[in-house]
Amino acid sequence: MPIFEQSIGQVRAISPNPVDAQGFYFFPGSQAIYRFPFASTPAKPDATLGAGGGLGTLSLVGRRLYAAAADASIYAFDVRDDGSLERDTAFQPPVGRGIALSCSPDGEHVARGLYQGAVEVLDAKTGERFARTFIRHEVKVVAFSPSGAFLFVGDRGGRIHRYRVDRDESTGSVRELIPAGMQRLLNPDPVWALGPLDDEIVVANIGQTIVRLDFTPRWSSAPKPFPDAIVHSVSRFDGRRIRAVGDSGMVRELDLATGAWTDVAKVIVTSRNVTFSPDGETTVTWDGNTIRVWSLPAMPTPASASSASAATELKPVEIPATGSFDRVAFAWKSDGTQLAIALEQRVFVVDRAGLVLADSQVPLGIVHTLVWSAPDQLFATSSNGQHIRTNLTIQNGEIIASKPESGSFYFTNANGRVVHFGLGGEIFVYPRGGTEVLRGVPAQMLKGHTDVVTAVSITEAADDEWVATGGEDGTVRVWRLSSGDCYLTTPPAEARIRSVQWAPDGRSLLSIDHIGNVRFLDSLPRRERLLQAANAEQ
Repeated sequence: MPIFEQSIGQVRAISPNPVDAQGFYFFPGSQAIYRFPFASTPAKPDATLGAGGGLGTLSLVGRRLYAAAADASIYAFDVRDDGSLERDTAFQPPVGRGIALSCSPDGEHVARGLYQGAVEVLDAKTGERFARTFIRHEVKVVAFSPSGAFLFVGDRGGRIHRYRVDRDESTGSVRELIPAGMQRLLNPDPVWALGPLDDEIVVANIGQTIVRLDFTPRWSSAPKPFPDAIVHSVSRFDGRRIRAVGDSGMVRELDLATGAWTDVAKVIVTSRNVTFSPDGETTVTWDGNTIRVWSLPAMPTPASASSASAATELKPVEIPATGSFDRVAFAWKSDGTQLAIALEQRVFVVDRAGLVLADSQVPLGIVHTLVWSAPDQLFATSSNGQHIRTNLTIQNGEIIASKPESGSFYFTNANGRVVHFGLGGEIFVYPRGGTEVLRGVPAQMLKGHTDVVTAVSITEAADDEWVATGGEDGTVRVWRLSSGDCYLTTPPAEARIRSVQWAPDGRSLLSIDHIGNVRFLDSLPRRERLLQAANAEQ
């Protein structure tokens, strides 16, 4: 239901009036503050600034209203008993144009943001400056948290900065603004509004997007890097734990409750050809002659924190050394019960115990990727004078190969969808279905990475599918599949991304780069996430 009986144009800011439960507002470039009476548009303003520049924003605390003008002046008004305004003081801080303004909950301090990137905290009565800091971009909005212990700052480039407000314990005056985190979306539009829910969570209007950002500390420092120099393979992320194996052959597990890695078991790894089952309880290695299947402990025991358990080798599969098989491709079935393995001249399928279920000689050439497209169908991409794709059907213990078709390099399966990685960083996501979908048009092309994508994960949330990708450019990106829009881009990691995975609930995301650096992005505060994990374990 409309508040006014007629249109009043574009209002720049609104602050509620504590006396009559109505409010104050102004128009862009105006020097007049209006009080809205609900019934009709007022014919004249309730207060005017006079010689100051146009208004930038309003901040109301209790019965005191502050208004910032574009010439850097700050005006203070008292709200009378009848709801009207009485001008009290006005002061002009040191030189600097700014229109972002927020009053602390106790009414003692005013924070303002300036065009050149300065953020200041002033005495709300005199305008004396107590603290000052700088960001790289023009400040668009500032907002104290409800406790006044933190100040959130939104800039022109879509970044949200958080500062801890350090106060003198004896006087209560602000001494310093201490950086306490920064977050941003890919969206380069300005931050137009901030609504802190508490000291750690803020709702922001960035461009035309409203987001909820969480600054809760998750560890005393970032999750520790994987101890080995190189990460060869990573298991599926269960929302709290993930496993990885590297050069040493030691399988290690990261527990997000502590942010630290724990040794699980030792396996033989003489090359980079190693893979985990989705649950991380089986590892398969290839040394150029033998496929070995290793059974791992379900999770670290208390004793394994100091010394790793032994991995059990289940059933070696000897491969006749008819050639130098430098490349091997692995593909786990989505349920983790079977593993398909493709070499230059052979394709076979084994179960979790190492038993060979299907085996055939298939001349592929140099293998690039192997993908399950249906419960009994796969396809391999390889090079044999040209790039080809070979469809494979499992039937009565035999693998039947189709006539090779023209193909490309890198494919994978994510959440039941075939995904193709282009050499220029493009990502082609196909409709659900078997290999026949590759002859049609992709459901979506995602473009933004500047180099080949190396990892992808897809989850379903909010009536849509969300795609997380990581690539050779070191960035992790989050896309909305239906529109193709990119909602998040992280700063580049030190190395290419080895793995990027959604948690089962689709509300957190973990990535590991090639040299073991870990990033964890979560939509829930750590305290809530750990409580959920504890309840689930009970």
